[in-house]
Amino acid sequence: MANNSVLDYNPQEADWSRSFRSQQLTQPVVINRWLAISTQRDRETLNSCLRELSAVARPLGMKMAPPQICPIPDDRPETFLSALKNYCADDTEFVFICVPNERKDRYDAIKKHLCIDRGVPSQVIKAKTVMNPKSLKSVCTKVAMQINVKMGGILWEVSLPKQMKPTMIVGIDAFHDSAKKKESVGAFVASYNASFTKYWGRCSIQPSLLELQNQLNTMFISALKHFNKVNNTLPGLVIVYRDGVGDGQLQSVFDHEVTQFLEALRKIDPSGSIKMTFIVVTKRIRTRFFVDNRGRCDNPPPGTVIDDVVTRPERYDFYLISQAVRQGSVSPTHYNVIYDESGWVPDRVQRLTYWLSHLYFNWPGTVRTPAPTMYAHKLAFLNGQSLHTEQTHPNLNDKLFYL
Repeated sequence: MANNSVLDYNPQEADWSRSFRSQQLTQPVVINRWLAISTQRDRETLNSCLRELSAVARPLGMKMAPPQICPIPDDRPETFLSALKNYCADDTEFVFICVPNERKDRYDAIKKHLCIDRGVPSQVIKAKTVMNPKSLKSVCTKVAMQINVKMGGILWEVSLPKQMKPTMIVGIDAFHDSAKKKESVGAFVASYNASFTKYWGRCSIQPSLLELQNQLNTMFISALKHFNKVNNTLPGLVIVYRDGVGDGQLQSVFDHEVTQFLEALRKIDPSGSIKMTFIVVTKRIRTRFFVDNRGRCDNPPPGTVIDDVVTRPERYDFYLISQAVRQGSVSPTHYNVIYDESGWVPDRVQRLTYWLSHLYFNWPGTVRTPAPTMYAHKLAFLNGQSLHTEQTHPNLNDKLFYL
């Protein structure tokens, strides 16, 4: 948090949303030039939302100048696009759009124009979401936080032990393109700061898993170059979390992805000083764990690691429960470390994996998998659902614009 303040929350619940309300963000943004667009019919709804947004942004440390308001006569996709083309200037930093309902073709058209043609982060919100005065403050607080992240700011950080060498965390996931049924979208995100809160990202669209795996190599090299550009040094260690594959594909991932990544590292750094650890993340499992609470079966607390007895002796694997649930049994996540040059003991790898589950900025609490895999999923989802292209605007590559 700002000024090194520390959030006090119950780790059993793994949720700090209440403690977060009175705190400034770790890195709040300043927005001087931005647009707010809605239909004439939703103009008053937009105005009340903007007033509340300004009110909640100040305690968070954000500075938002009044936006240029652009009312439009109807809710057709062409009308929204016309407003964007007419009012979105070269110095526009953000676009806020209030739409009357969920209409996929309109949402896709807006996102395509802003993410591909203009390179401007945006927030699209339904008028219905901000019509209730009782929930308006809560909704606008969440929206302000999303805007801060999309603009390149940081909401919070986790107190991590100082790394021995500069470290880059990579998240990889895949999503099937809704418009092209036979193609898959692979998303690759890579951290480029010490607190693992800023990510460079890119997508690849391919007809098969094998061709997708081949493209990951190119994205990996680009991510290493971006890390070097920002930090004036290459990472000493790269830790990859690979989501979107099952246990039956571990050998394929090793043969194609791990070997290609190692080749990429040799190209970038012939001396071999950059080390790599590659971890496959599996969520779709039936395994469940319980603790005996005086004769009653309870869920294990967040942060529980199981790395013996039920794990496979021939593998370096572990189960981690990082989130809490209010009802039912909590689902663990299975991690297979299929390549490891870190020199870390298993406990350190497990702790880092748990810490990373605290850094997903769409939820003020822990999530089931490390934040980089969640960001990769969001990027792949936006591309597969709305953008349908590998080439987003370069202005957005180093921002979490897809949250």
